[in-house]
Amino acid sequence: CGAGFNWSALELLQRLEDNAKVNYLLALCHSREGHLSQAVAYYLRSCRQDPRMIHRGNLDPEIHILIDQFNLNNNL
Repeated sequence: CGAGFNWSALELLQRLEDNAKVNYLLALCHSREGHLSQAVAYYLRSCRQDPRMIHRGNLDPEIHILIDQFNLNNNL
């Protein structure tokens, strides 16, 4: 998801298999578009599918903002 490509990326990602990596990328794209509730839902789904995504989210500055803002890792 790059600047100006978020909608194209979202459309593509939504057609892919439902898995932790796809859901993590959907969270990232939605976060960049300002759709925070959707970003949170996809991040939590990703982490529930693969707990390693919690660590990935802590390392990613864009996702870490969501984690802090919504206290997400306490919901897992």
